[in-house]
Amino acid sequence: MYAVPKPSNVREYLAEKVAMVDRQDWYRLLAIEPDADAGVVAEACVRMVRVLADDRFLRADSPELSYAAERARKGVARAQMVLQSPTYRRAYDESRRMQGRKSARGAVRIRLTGDLEPAKPKEVSKDVKRAVDHLHTQVREALSVDAFVVAEALLEKAIRLDSSRSATHLRLACLIIQQTDKLTDSRRQRARRHLEAACTKAPYDAQTRYCMAVFWKHAGILPRYRQELEATLRCDPSHAKALRDIEKIREHKRAELQKERVAVGILSGVMRRVRAVSGS
Repeated sequence: MYAVPKPSNVREYLAEKVAMVDRQDWYRLLAIEPDADAGVVAEACVRMVRVLADDRFLRADSPELSYAAERARKGVARAQMVLQSPTYRRAYDESRRMQGRKSARGAVRIRLTGDLEPAKPKEVSKDVKRAVDHLHTQVREALSVDAFVVAEALLEKAIRLDSSRSATHLRLACLIIQQTDKLTDSRRQRARRHLEAACTKAPYDAQTRYCMAVFWKHAGILPRYRQELEATLRCDPSHAKALRDIEKIREHKRAELQKERVAVGILSGVMRRVRAVSGS
């Protein structure tokens, strides 16, 4: 039976599990052998879910920790879906054998917030491409007259026709975030799903990573905000908006440190006066 990690190594444990989820390395995630049968897979999934349901992973004072635990739990669910389906598992194992390594990085790709999709996108017919291009033209026309609801519907239709375009997911997510007066929790999660889909399809696109950073800023999860800004600069070191935001974060940190120094100085002065009075 899997032991629940002690509080001192919870972060390390979650970081390891999230890394396995990112690599789509389902056998290592569940700590089972590649020839394990469906019963062993189910048992391993149940044990992993029980481990990740421990209160140490659900701390409200650490949103980043809770998010990592959520990703790990969703990864376990996806691992169960792949490994308990004979069709998906055969494709997964075949890809691992072709690559000649245990990691399933390039095998069956599964988005944490989406459905099963192959590593290589399906071929899209020219008619579908033309239809999607036409929809994007209509979106531009709708946005020119502030018809946001119409633009959203058109982008949703474009994604149903061709879900492989990262630009469509990105455009829809940005459109949802821009409408701050309608940004409910469900719409925020919807924007997040489309942003994650865009990042999955274009992981090295600086603008996509920057939009993901803006999402985390609006969500109030600043560690993730800074992480995505750094990812943006790795994709494009000259990205002006990311450089500006990173500098603002540094200035804010310097200001906070200065305030702390001033507060410590004031406290030290008060303590010296107290000791002087008590000494006299």
